Amino acid sequence: MGNITYENAPLVELIVELRWNVNVANVPGAPPFITDKSSVFDYWFNRFSNELEGLGYNAIERLLPHDIPPVAHQPVFRYRKKRDSPFPIVQFGHGVFSVNAGPPGYVSWEKFRPEVENSVGALINTIPSDGPSEFVFAMVRYLDAFRDTLKKGASNFSFMKNDLKVSLQLPHGVFDLAESEDEIIPTMALRFPVKGKENSQLTLQVAAGQVNKETATVMDMTHVVKDTIQKDVSQVLSVLDSSHDILHSVFEVMTSQIKDRMRPSENS
Repeated sequence: MGNITYENAPLVELIVELRWNVNVANVPGAPPFITDKSSVFDYWFNRFSNELEGLGYNAIERLLPHDIPPVAHQPVFRYRKKRDSPFPIVQFGHGVFSVNAGPPGYVSWEKFRPEVENSVGALINTIPSDGPSEFVFAMVRYLDAFRDTLKKGASNFSFMKNDLKVSLQLPHGVFDLAESEDEIIPTMALRFPVKGKENSQLTLQVAAGQVNKETATVMDMTHVVKDTIQKDVSQVLSVLDSSHDILHSVFEVMTSQIKDRMRPSENS
């Protein structure tokens, strides 16, 4: 059986992120400024950039001005295949790497996975001998926006309650104070360790919001693993695959009532 994809998917952005430990200045009230040698980072950056160029990432943008001290886990460089192309994006900084995807290019995890695998491979292949010995954090995050094509005129409150089946309960009489149920601006957020997945945590947020100046119900799903992950592409991808599978199962449950509206199709 093939994989199910959605012609009218609510996806805004997919973010895959890896982190490793870096040395920082522990000054109370100050950001975690990097104290590691800049030469190690510069050497890694040059080798990594060359590897990415071989993968088609020809446009490089520096996100942090030269005269500003770098902060841990903050991207310094952004890579694109074309300067005016929104996705895919690779980002690299002190202690952080990410690869981002979104419409119109993103179809499914299975089709995007080679892009993740290649960019992770470029990162690992170029780590200097005095660079990090392991990764300590892996994240997969999906940002979805349910616009009117999926809400079918329902308010954010009604859509969350009736279509996404998000329970929004308060003591009796509180909602009666609202002039109209459609005027209620809802927010739901929760975080919990995932059963059977050691050192991992799921965060789920659903709220009224805006995307590209259009009102929408926004859903943010994040699965994080905080554990030792070896500098091995297959092990990293195994962790990321597991995170994706957890988030995909949550998405399927949350959107089961509107599946037809998303226009599912089976791909071999």
